[in-house]
Amino acid sequence: MITNTYKFYVLIMTFLSIMSCNNKAIFIESSQKLSKQESLLSIKIPPNFHPQSKYIQVLKGDSSKNILAYGSNNQIHFFCLESLSLQKSTNYQQYGPEGISTYTGFHVINMDSVVLTSQTSVILTDTYDKILQKLDFIEWNSQHTDQPYLIFAPSRGSRNSAVRINDNIFFLSFQFDLKSDDFKNTPIGLYYNLKDNSMHEAEMKYPEFPSNYTSLSHNPTMAIKDNCLIYSFSVLDEIYLFDKTKGVTNKQNFSRFNRVRVNTNSGGNSFYNQIKRPRYLSIIYDPWKDVFYRIFYPGYEVSGNYDDNYYFSLIATPPVFSVIIIDSEFKIIGETTMPFQHYDPSSNFITKDGLFFGLHENHPEFDPDHLKFARFTVEPINQ
Repeated sequence: MITNTYKFYVLIMTFLSIMSCNNKAIFIESSQKLSKQESLLSIKIPPNFHPQSKYIQVLKGDSSKNILAYGSNNQIHFFCLESLSLQKSTNYQQYGPEGISTYTGFHVINMDSVVLTSQTSVILTDTYDKILQKLDFIEWNSQHTDQPYLIFAPSRGSRNSAVRINDNIFFLSFQFDLKSDDFKNTPIGLYYNLKDNSMHEAEMKYPEFPSNYTSLSHNPTMAIKDNCLIYSFSVLDEIYLFDKTKGVTNKQNFSRFNRVRVNTNSGGNSFYNQIKRPRYLSIIYDPWKDVFYRIFYPGYEVSGNYDDNYYFSLIATPPVFSVIIIDSEFKIIGETTMPFQHYDPSSNFITKDGLFFGLHENHPEFDPDHLKFARFTVEPINQ
């Protein structure tokens, strides 16, 4: 079931995916691929629990067990990936003294602390539904900037929009009406300080972007490695590295199947054109393999004879995608195309055992009574 809140989120995200640069890059011969392992990770879920979610995060629990935080209907459910059992669930209230409204995303710090984002606030809660502190984001905007910020919702699968850095949660952010030249003076994100419940802008700014890059184009995701933030933008082939000691660098890096291209058509925001437009969906870092996975949507040709709900479903869960494998030097070492409507590119996580993707609802083994994930490992291509 697609909720109105999620529809609003997808409309915003797809509205931003419009343009691209077109620089040249060198492709090296593919040497690695993602190989699917036979068994699925399958977790029995309680009644009335939705078997698909874009809200997903893995964290280390007690005794170094992997805990899957899974969001659904304003709740967060914690599953142990070793025992495949439900450990606990939150039950956040929408209204009242402990009301959080409706969360747009979350970042789980540990089994006792969660940072939630809503359309108006950043909220630190425990996992027993109690608010510990709340920052009024609308008030902060009115006092600190003439160009209000929005926060990209965190923990939307591989759309890594928040990371913890010391006592701060670092969020990706968005501002309306920015032109290309404006980005050179625009912070790359916002820091929320957990200790004093404050927000401040990042010191680092975006580099020079193509002349036709605007707010409409701006839809980043990020990974972090050794305190370096690695940004992937939906409509730019380059990957950008933001390091406080080394500055900003970019690595040219694109899918072998297609290139993202400039699109300035007046009808570029229609559902139909959004489905056809290629774009990068996210970037993820695998610390066990020391590689990055950049998820690419090549676009999908669809006729104009369906209703809006069908088109919206293709935008919410892209039917096709590939995973670009990038080494520690930011060279592409492989790219694997996933089968049509088998996996959800936004519902994924990484453990030492591999890269996991949630099943698409049209997958032959999809089961509404279970959370199911396919496991992939990086393996050499046999020559």
